[in-house]
Amino acid sequence: MKQLIKSLIPPIILQIINKISNRNIQWVGDYSTWQEASLQVRGYDPDIYLQKLIDITKIVRDDESKCERDSVLFDQITHPYPLLSNLFSIVTHLQTQSLYILDFGGSLGSLYFQNRKFFRLLPHLTWNILEQDKIIDAGKRYFESPPLFFHSTIKDAKVNLKSNNTKILILSSVLQYLENPYSTLQWLLSEIDFDAIIIDRTPFSRDQQHRIIIQKVPQKIYKTQYPCHLFSKQDFLEFIDREGYSLFDEFESYCDAHTSRFKSLGFSFLRKK
Repeated sequence: MKQLIKSLIPPIILQIINKISNRNIQWVGDYSTWQEASLQVRGYDPDIYLQKLIDITKIVRDDESKCERDSVLFDQITHPYPLLSNLFSIVTHLQTQSLYILDFGGSLGSLYFQNRKFFRLLPHLTWNILEQDKIIDAGKRYFESPPLFFHSTIKDAKVNLKSNNTKILILSSVLQYLENPYSTLQWLLSEIDFDAIIIDRTPFSRDQQHRIIIQKVPQKIYKTQYPCHLFSKQDFLEFIDREGYSLFDEFESYCDAHTSRFKSLGFSFLRKK
């Protein structure tokens, strides 16, 4: 009944209702430094939502018709086809025989479980998630099963690397929440010589300026606020180029909202020969 009523409400009215009831994620402010924004918010804390995330991911693990995104359960899966098409194109181009994925900030396997029917077609896949200790502990306890593995350190994540692996780094909705995204990305690329990088669900400012704002998460997800980067696309692409990777494709993210301040984009890059 709730879904029926919702389907009958005109979209513009639904947007107003969501705004009034504080159900939508909001992006506010404009801060000169990450530290300045951090002083205004509670910040990221996995304890706020971890048990809820575990419970929902168990449902998704056991029912392939459902998926989880940002600790919200969806009864119908919307696949990230731009990301998938880039991944399979790269695998084909590199004539991959054995595939190593590092999913940095991949939670309890959101992207993996959402798309596992496609990933089963990939050759000799290992899907490795690098995350915070509390999330990794839960991942190992409840969800680790080949080809899905959880790691709390890059050293641990390298254990699954083989000499014949095609190595792909995936960063989906993660770089914007890191205090130092560029140095973190530089560190990852120095630790593993990735053949390709796929980035998705990342906000880029419409005025081409790097900005720091605050993201407010509504109660229906888990009520909190934290700083967030809006990247300059030009600066971002120049950084990746300096790190030795050339742009293969640019695409709009499949699920995140665009606003008057930013667009949610994805990119794929191939290591230069």
